[in-house]
Amino acid sequence: MKFPSQRYSAAGCDIARKLYDLQSLAVENLRGDTKQMPIETSIYEIIAIQNILLLKPDQHNDAMIEIFGAETLDQLHKERTHAWLDDCPPFANEEFNTLSRIVNNYQEGTSNLKETAAALLNMTLTMDKVKTAVVDAVRRLIEKLPLKAPLDLLTSETELWSKYADPVLDSLLSSPEERVHLRWTNLKCNDDDAERPDGIISVMNQSRWGRNYGHGEVKVAEPTDNVHALSWDLCRLAFFNKAQINDANTRSAFAFQVKGNTLVGSKKSFLTLENRTEHQGLHH
Repeated sequence: MKFPSQRYSAAGCDIARKLYDLQSLAVENLRGDTKQMPIETSIYEIIAIQNILLLKPDQHNDAMIEIFGAETLDQLHKERTHAWLDDCPPFANEEFNTLSRIVNNYQEGTSNLKETAAALLNMTLTMDKVKTAVVDAVRRLIEKLPLKAPLDLLTSETELWSKYADPVLDSLLSSPEERVHLRWTNLKCNDDDAERPDGIISVMNQSRWGRNYGHGEVKVAEPTDNVHALSWDLCRLAFFNKAQINDANTRSAFAFQVKGNTLVGSKKSFLTLENRTEHQGLHH
């Protein structure tokens, strides 16, 4: 493991040096007496070995806080989140109230599904594409979900992504006019990969699928959370996106993780990966 020749500073901190220190700690732990590093408690160190810095607000382990400092980690996450979300316009109070009224009317039975869908579509006629995507996600959820929550435990990944995840994620991530589509393929990204994601975000080039811009994983809820499996999925997503950034020389990639009927998003484990150098890229 080489000391990074490329420097990257953020939040008043030499992130490249700190990441190297985290990597050194991971190697030291692997060479220790136990030669073990449980993924549930050491996911930050494991991912760091691949030159990736995972940011999870209020969930960092002792090693991350000791090396980076809690304040630096919080500031770094805010900076990277703002870089993604600064161009997203907020909903005006009138727009939010209209959306709430339409949904409430449907839930209370004062409007039927057809009227509700038409009202939501009418809202988007004067909206930009970001707000349109959000309203479309609400409309597609209303069209998919039962009015009452089923008592049966959800046990099928296919039902999870088709009924709960796809209406939201496809609305937010796909853009047919820009030839970008969320695909639930469960296929390898290339022939050399041993692993494969559940979903990918792809762009169509002519009549063929071109490069990917993101990856996703889906797991059904269990009576007791399988933290090991969820942590491993997060590691895999980091690897998929880093490989995509380096191979396609793109600036960033998007990762999402769905558990049960819960989408893990920016507040809980938002993973931003950016290419800094060709061979020793710092990803965070």
